[in-house]
Amino acid sequence: MIATRPRSQVEMQRVGINTSDFDTPTRDADCMFAFMPRSTPYGPSFRVPPSDQYAEVGENVTLSCQVDSMPDPTIVWINQQTQTVAGTGSELRVSVSKNSVGVYQCIAKVEGFPEISDTVGVFLKGPPQVRSERIQWGKMGETVLVECLITSASTRSVTVTWTHNGQEVDLEEGRFEVTEDVTAQGLRHTLMVHKAQAKDFGPYNCSVQNAYGSDVFEIILNKKKTLPLLFIFCGVTGGIVFVLVAAVVVIMCAKRSAAKQKGECKTT
Repeated sequence: MIATRPRSQVEMQRVGINTSDFDTPTRDADCMFAFMPRSTPYGPSFRVPPSDQYAEVGENVTLSCQVDSMPDPTIVWINQQTQTVAGTGSELRVSVSKNSVGVYQCIAKVEGFPEISDTVGVFLKGPPQVRSERIQWGKMGETVLVECLITSASTRSVTVTWTHNGQEVDLEEGRFEVTEDVTAQGLRHTLMVHKAQAKDFGPYNCSVQNAYGSDVFEIILNKKKTLPLLFIFCGVTGGIVFVLVAAVVVIMCAKRSAAKQKGECKTT
């Protein structure tokens, strides 16, 4: 088997050629590769990041998962909505419908190396949609989560902005951070508020924008009321006392009943 010309010096080095040894690297390296079998294996890596596809219902789109490896990888596509295998190979053809839109995961495997994966979305043309629980709860002094769910969008195709009381949340402050999770329902975007203070509660806006438009959803973050420690202690103590008293009453009643039955037996 005769190898083709390498795409870069990095690939040449993968098969053990030191390009600095050549006075004219391109010409001499090409000659070397013409007679050298390309047999050194290496793990998979993405040639280009997967790209989301937007289309109308009834159109066809092709999802691409271009992976470089030696030997060639095994590529499987997983439909994240149904958690089923949607196809194999570097490309996946999808007929766009309300049931087929969503996120697909590309998994590339080469024996002996760690597998790699990435997600790519098939979405209807149009602005993203945001939904969430309007009322959410958190405790003072703890890490509080404020969540919104974004549909018809992926992390690559949207910009998400959080505002609180009309002001954009300062993620550089240190007490705030955001996380993103791809779920079967959509993209879950979470604002984490560490060591929540009284000023951190109130209205939040989750604003999302893509190339086709924007959407926003208002969330009210309320404080969970907690019982004072003294009330909790008194409640626990009272419960223990009640159980002990009830146990004593049951034992005394049992003893009286036994004594009464014994007296009746002596009389007869």
